[in-house]
Amino acid sequence: MATCTPFLRKVNTSKSEQPLNVIFRHGKVELVVPTGYQIEPKIFKNGRVVGDRSPLNDLVNDICNDLMSAYTQICDRGVIGFDKHELREEYERVKTTRLAKEKRDQFEKRTNVLEHTSTTIKSKLAEEDIQERIRDLEQQLAAQRQQTKSLIEQSDTLERPKNFITLSKDPLYAQTFNEVMGRKTLKKPEQTADLFVTYVQRMLETRKNSLGKATIRGYQSIVNLLNRYDANLKLQDVNREALYGLEAHMISEGILNPSIENYITKVKSILNYWADDAPVNPNYKKYKFQLPMADNDVVYLEDHELRAFMGYQKPLKKYAHQPNRTSGPDYERTKDIMVFMCATGLRISDAFQDFKPLVKKNAQGQEELHVTPVKTIKKGIRCVIPVTPLVKMILRKYDYKIPMMEDFYFIQLLREFAQDIPELQTEVIRGEYCGKELIRDERTKKWQYLGSHSGRRTFINYCFQQALSIPKIQGMTGHIEVQTLMKYANKTDNLGAEVQKIPLFQLI
Repeated sequence: MATCTPFLRKVNTSKSEQPLNVIFRHGKVELVVPTGYQIEPKIFKNGRVVGDRSPLNDLVNDICNDLMSAYTQICDRGVIGFDKHELREEYERVKTTRLAKEKRDQFEKRTNVLEHTSTTIKSKLAEEDIQERIRDLEQQLAAQRQQTKSLIEQSDTLERPKNFITLSKDPLYAQTFNEVMGRKTLKKPEQTADLFVTYVQRMLETRKNSLGKATIRGYQSIVNLLNRYDANLKLQDVNREALYGLEAHMISEGILNPSIENYITKVKSILNYWADDAPVNPNYKKYKFQLPMADNDVVYLEDHELRAFMGYQKPLKKYAHQPNRTSGPDYERTKDIMVFMCATGLRISDAFQDFKPLVKKNAQGQEELHVTPVKTIKKGIRCVIPVTPLVKMILRKYDYKIPMMEDFYFIQLLREFAQDIPELQTEVIRGEYCGKELIRDERTKKWQYLGSHSGRRTFINYCFQQALSIPKIQGMTGHIEVQTLMKYANKTDNLGAEVQKIPLFQLI
């Protein structure tokens, strides 16, 4: 009976890793085939490599299959009493044939993908050509309607519908007029509702003084999404079915479920805004977001990681085409903004105001920041945040007003700054759903997950680690709807003294 068995060959006992091989046995014939890899014995159990080593197990399976195929083909040829040299020769032939077939299959697959991509691109270009022709025709139609309107306004005969009957009975005009009426060219155009994207733009124009730049960019992305989904979608047609259709379109684009939920929420907020002033179909309220969401751990900077982040100095970068530019100042400000948010729990939208008038002393003489977050300003929420030595150092450095930085630019610089910090090279295993499919990204470094909200998450986790009560944490972060200052009183009693105990916040 022929068998194939993976095993570790102990070559050098001074090393922890040993070569992984596969041995074929049949009677007195034995053939050892090396995999070319070395592993630690502790991860090799029951003939398999445990852990996330599926490629290595696949290689072992391929070797076993090739050996058994070689043995079968030798037997089929009626060879009796073959030796390991004959078996190795047949194994190499089988292996070469398999690899050639895999390469051929991969080539055919790539060819099919390229052909499909080419066809898709051609279809998209044709679609754009049709859209361009439609736009041209719409412009021509609008111009023609304007010309017709001008002619009607200039004509005493066609000005009033009551003259149509008299005109139609006049022998001089009867035939021509009846032909025109038969084509319905004089019929008043039907009134149609505006496009949904038009209402989005109108809302942005109306609220431009109260919306932040990041919020406006978010709604502009909604406009782009709607144009990709259905550029002719009208406001009154946005119902439950349309929202599910938009959801399916985003899944087809590969958008992850958290972003899908965010987009749909924004679309519903637009419909809520126009509900009393435009022909909004109330059926949209029946839409329910039911896509699965991954239960991921919150990514934040742990104590040793934040210390490494604070102590890291990014080497200055020179730009050949811009000799007077260096990368230092913006990186330094980026680091200060991140540390400031880690020590206060503020959102980036609240980090660039003038903090001088917001610094107040409590009954114990401790300084606090009394901040009204931009995001919840309508709810009257005010956050009370202790001024620790770390917070005071950063505020003094910028004279209590950190210069403004756009959030997308901040995220870009933050990740550039952190990408070489050794403590932030830890691999983070996270998963997100796209529709019902779980998309895994198992090789992402921690620094790649840093963003404008990472500082707030870090602050909250530190507070939990120091066993601060939930009401007191809420008093600093504003996570519940509180309308009056008195509701914050119990949350802020002796709060400064407790936050002062957090060791990292004492660094200057």
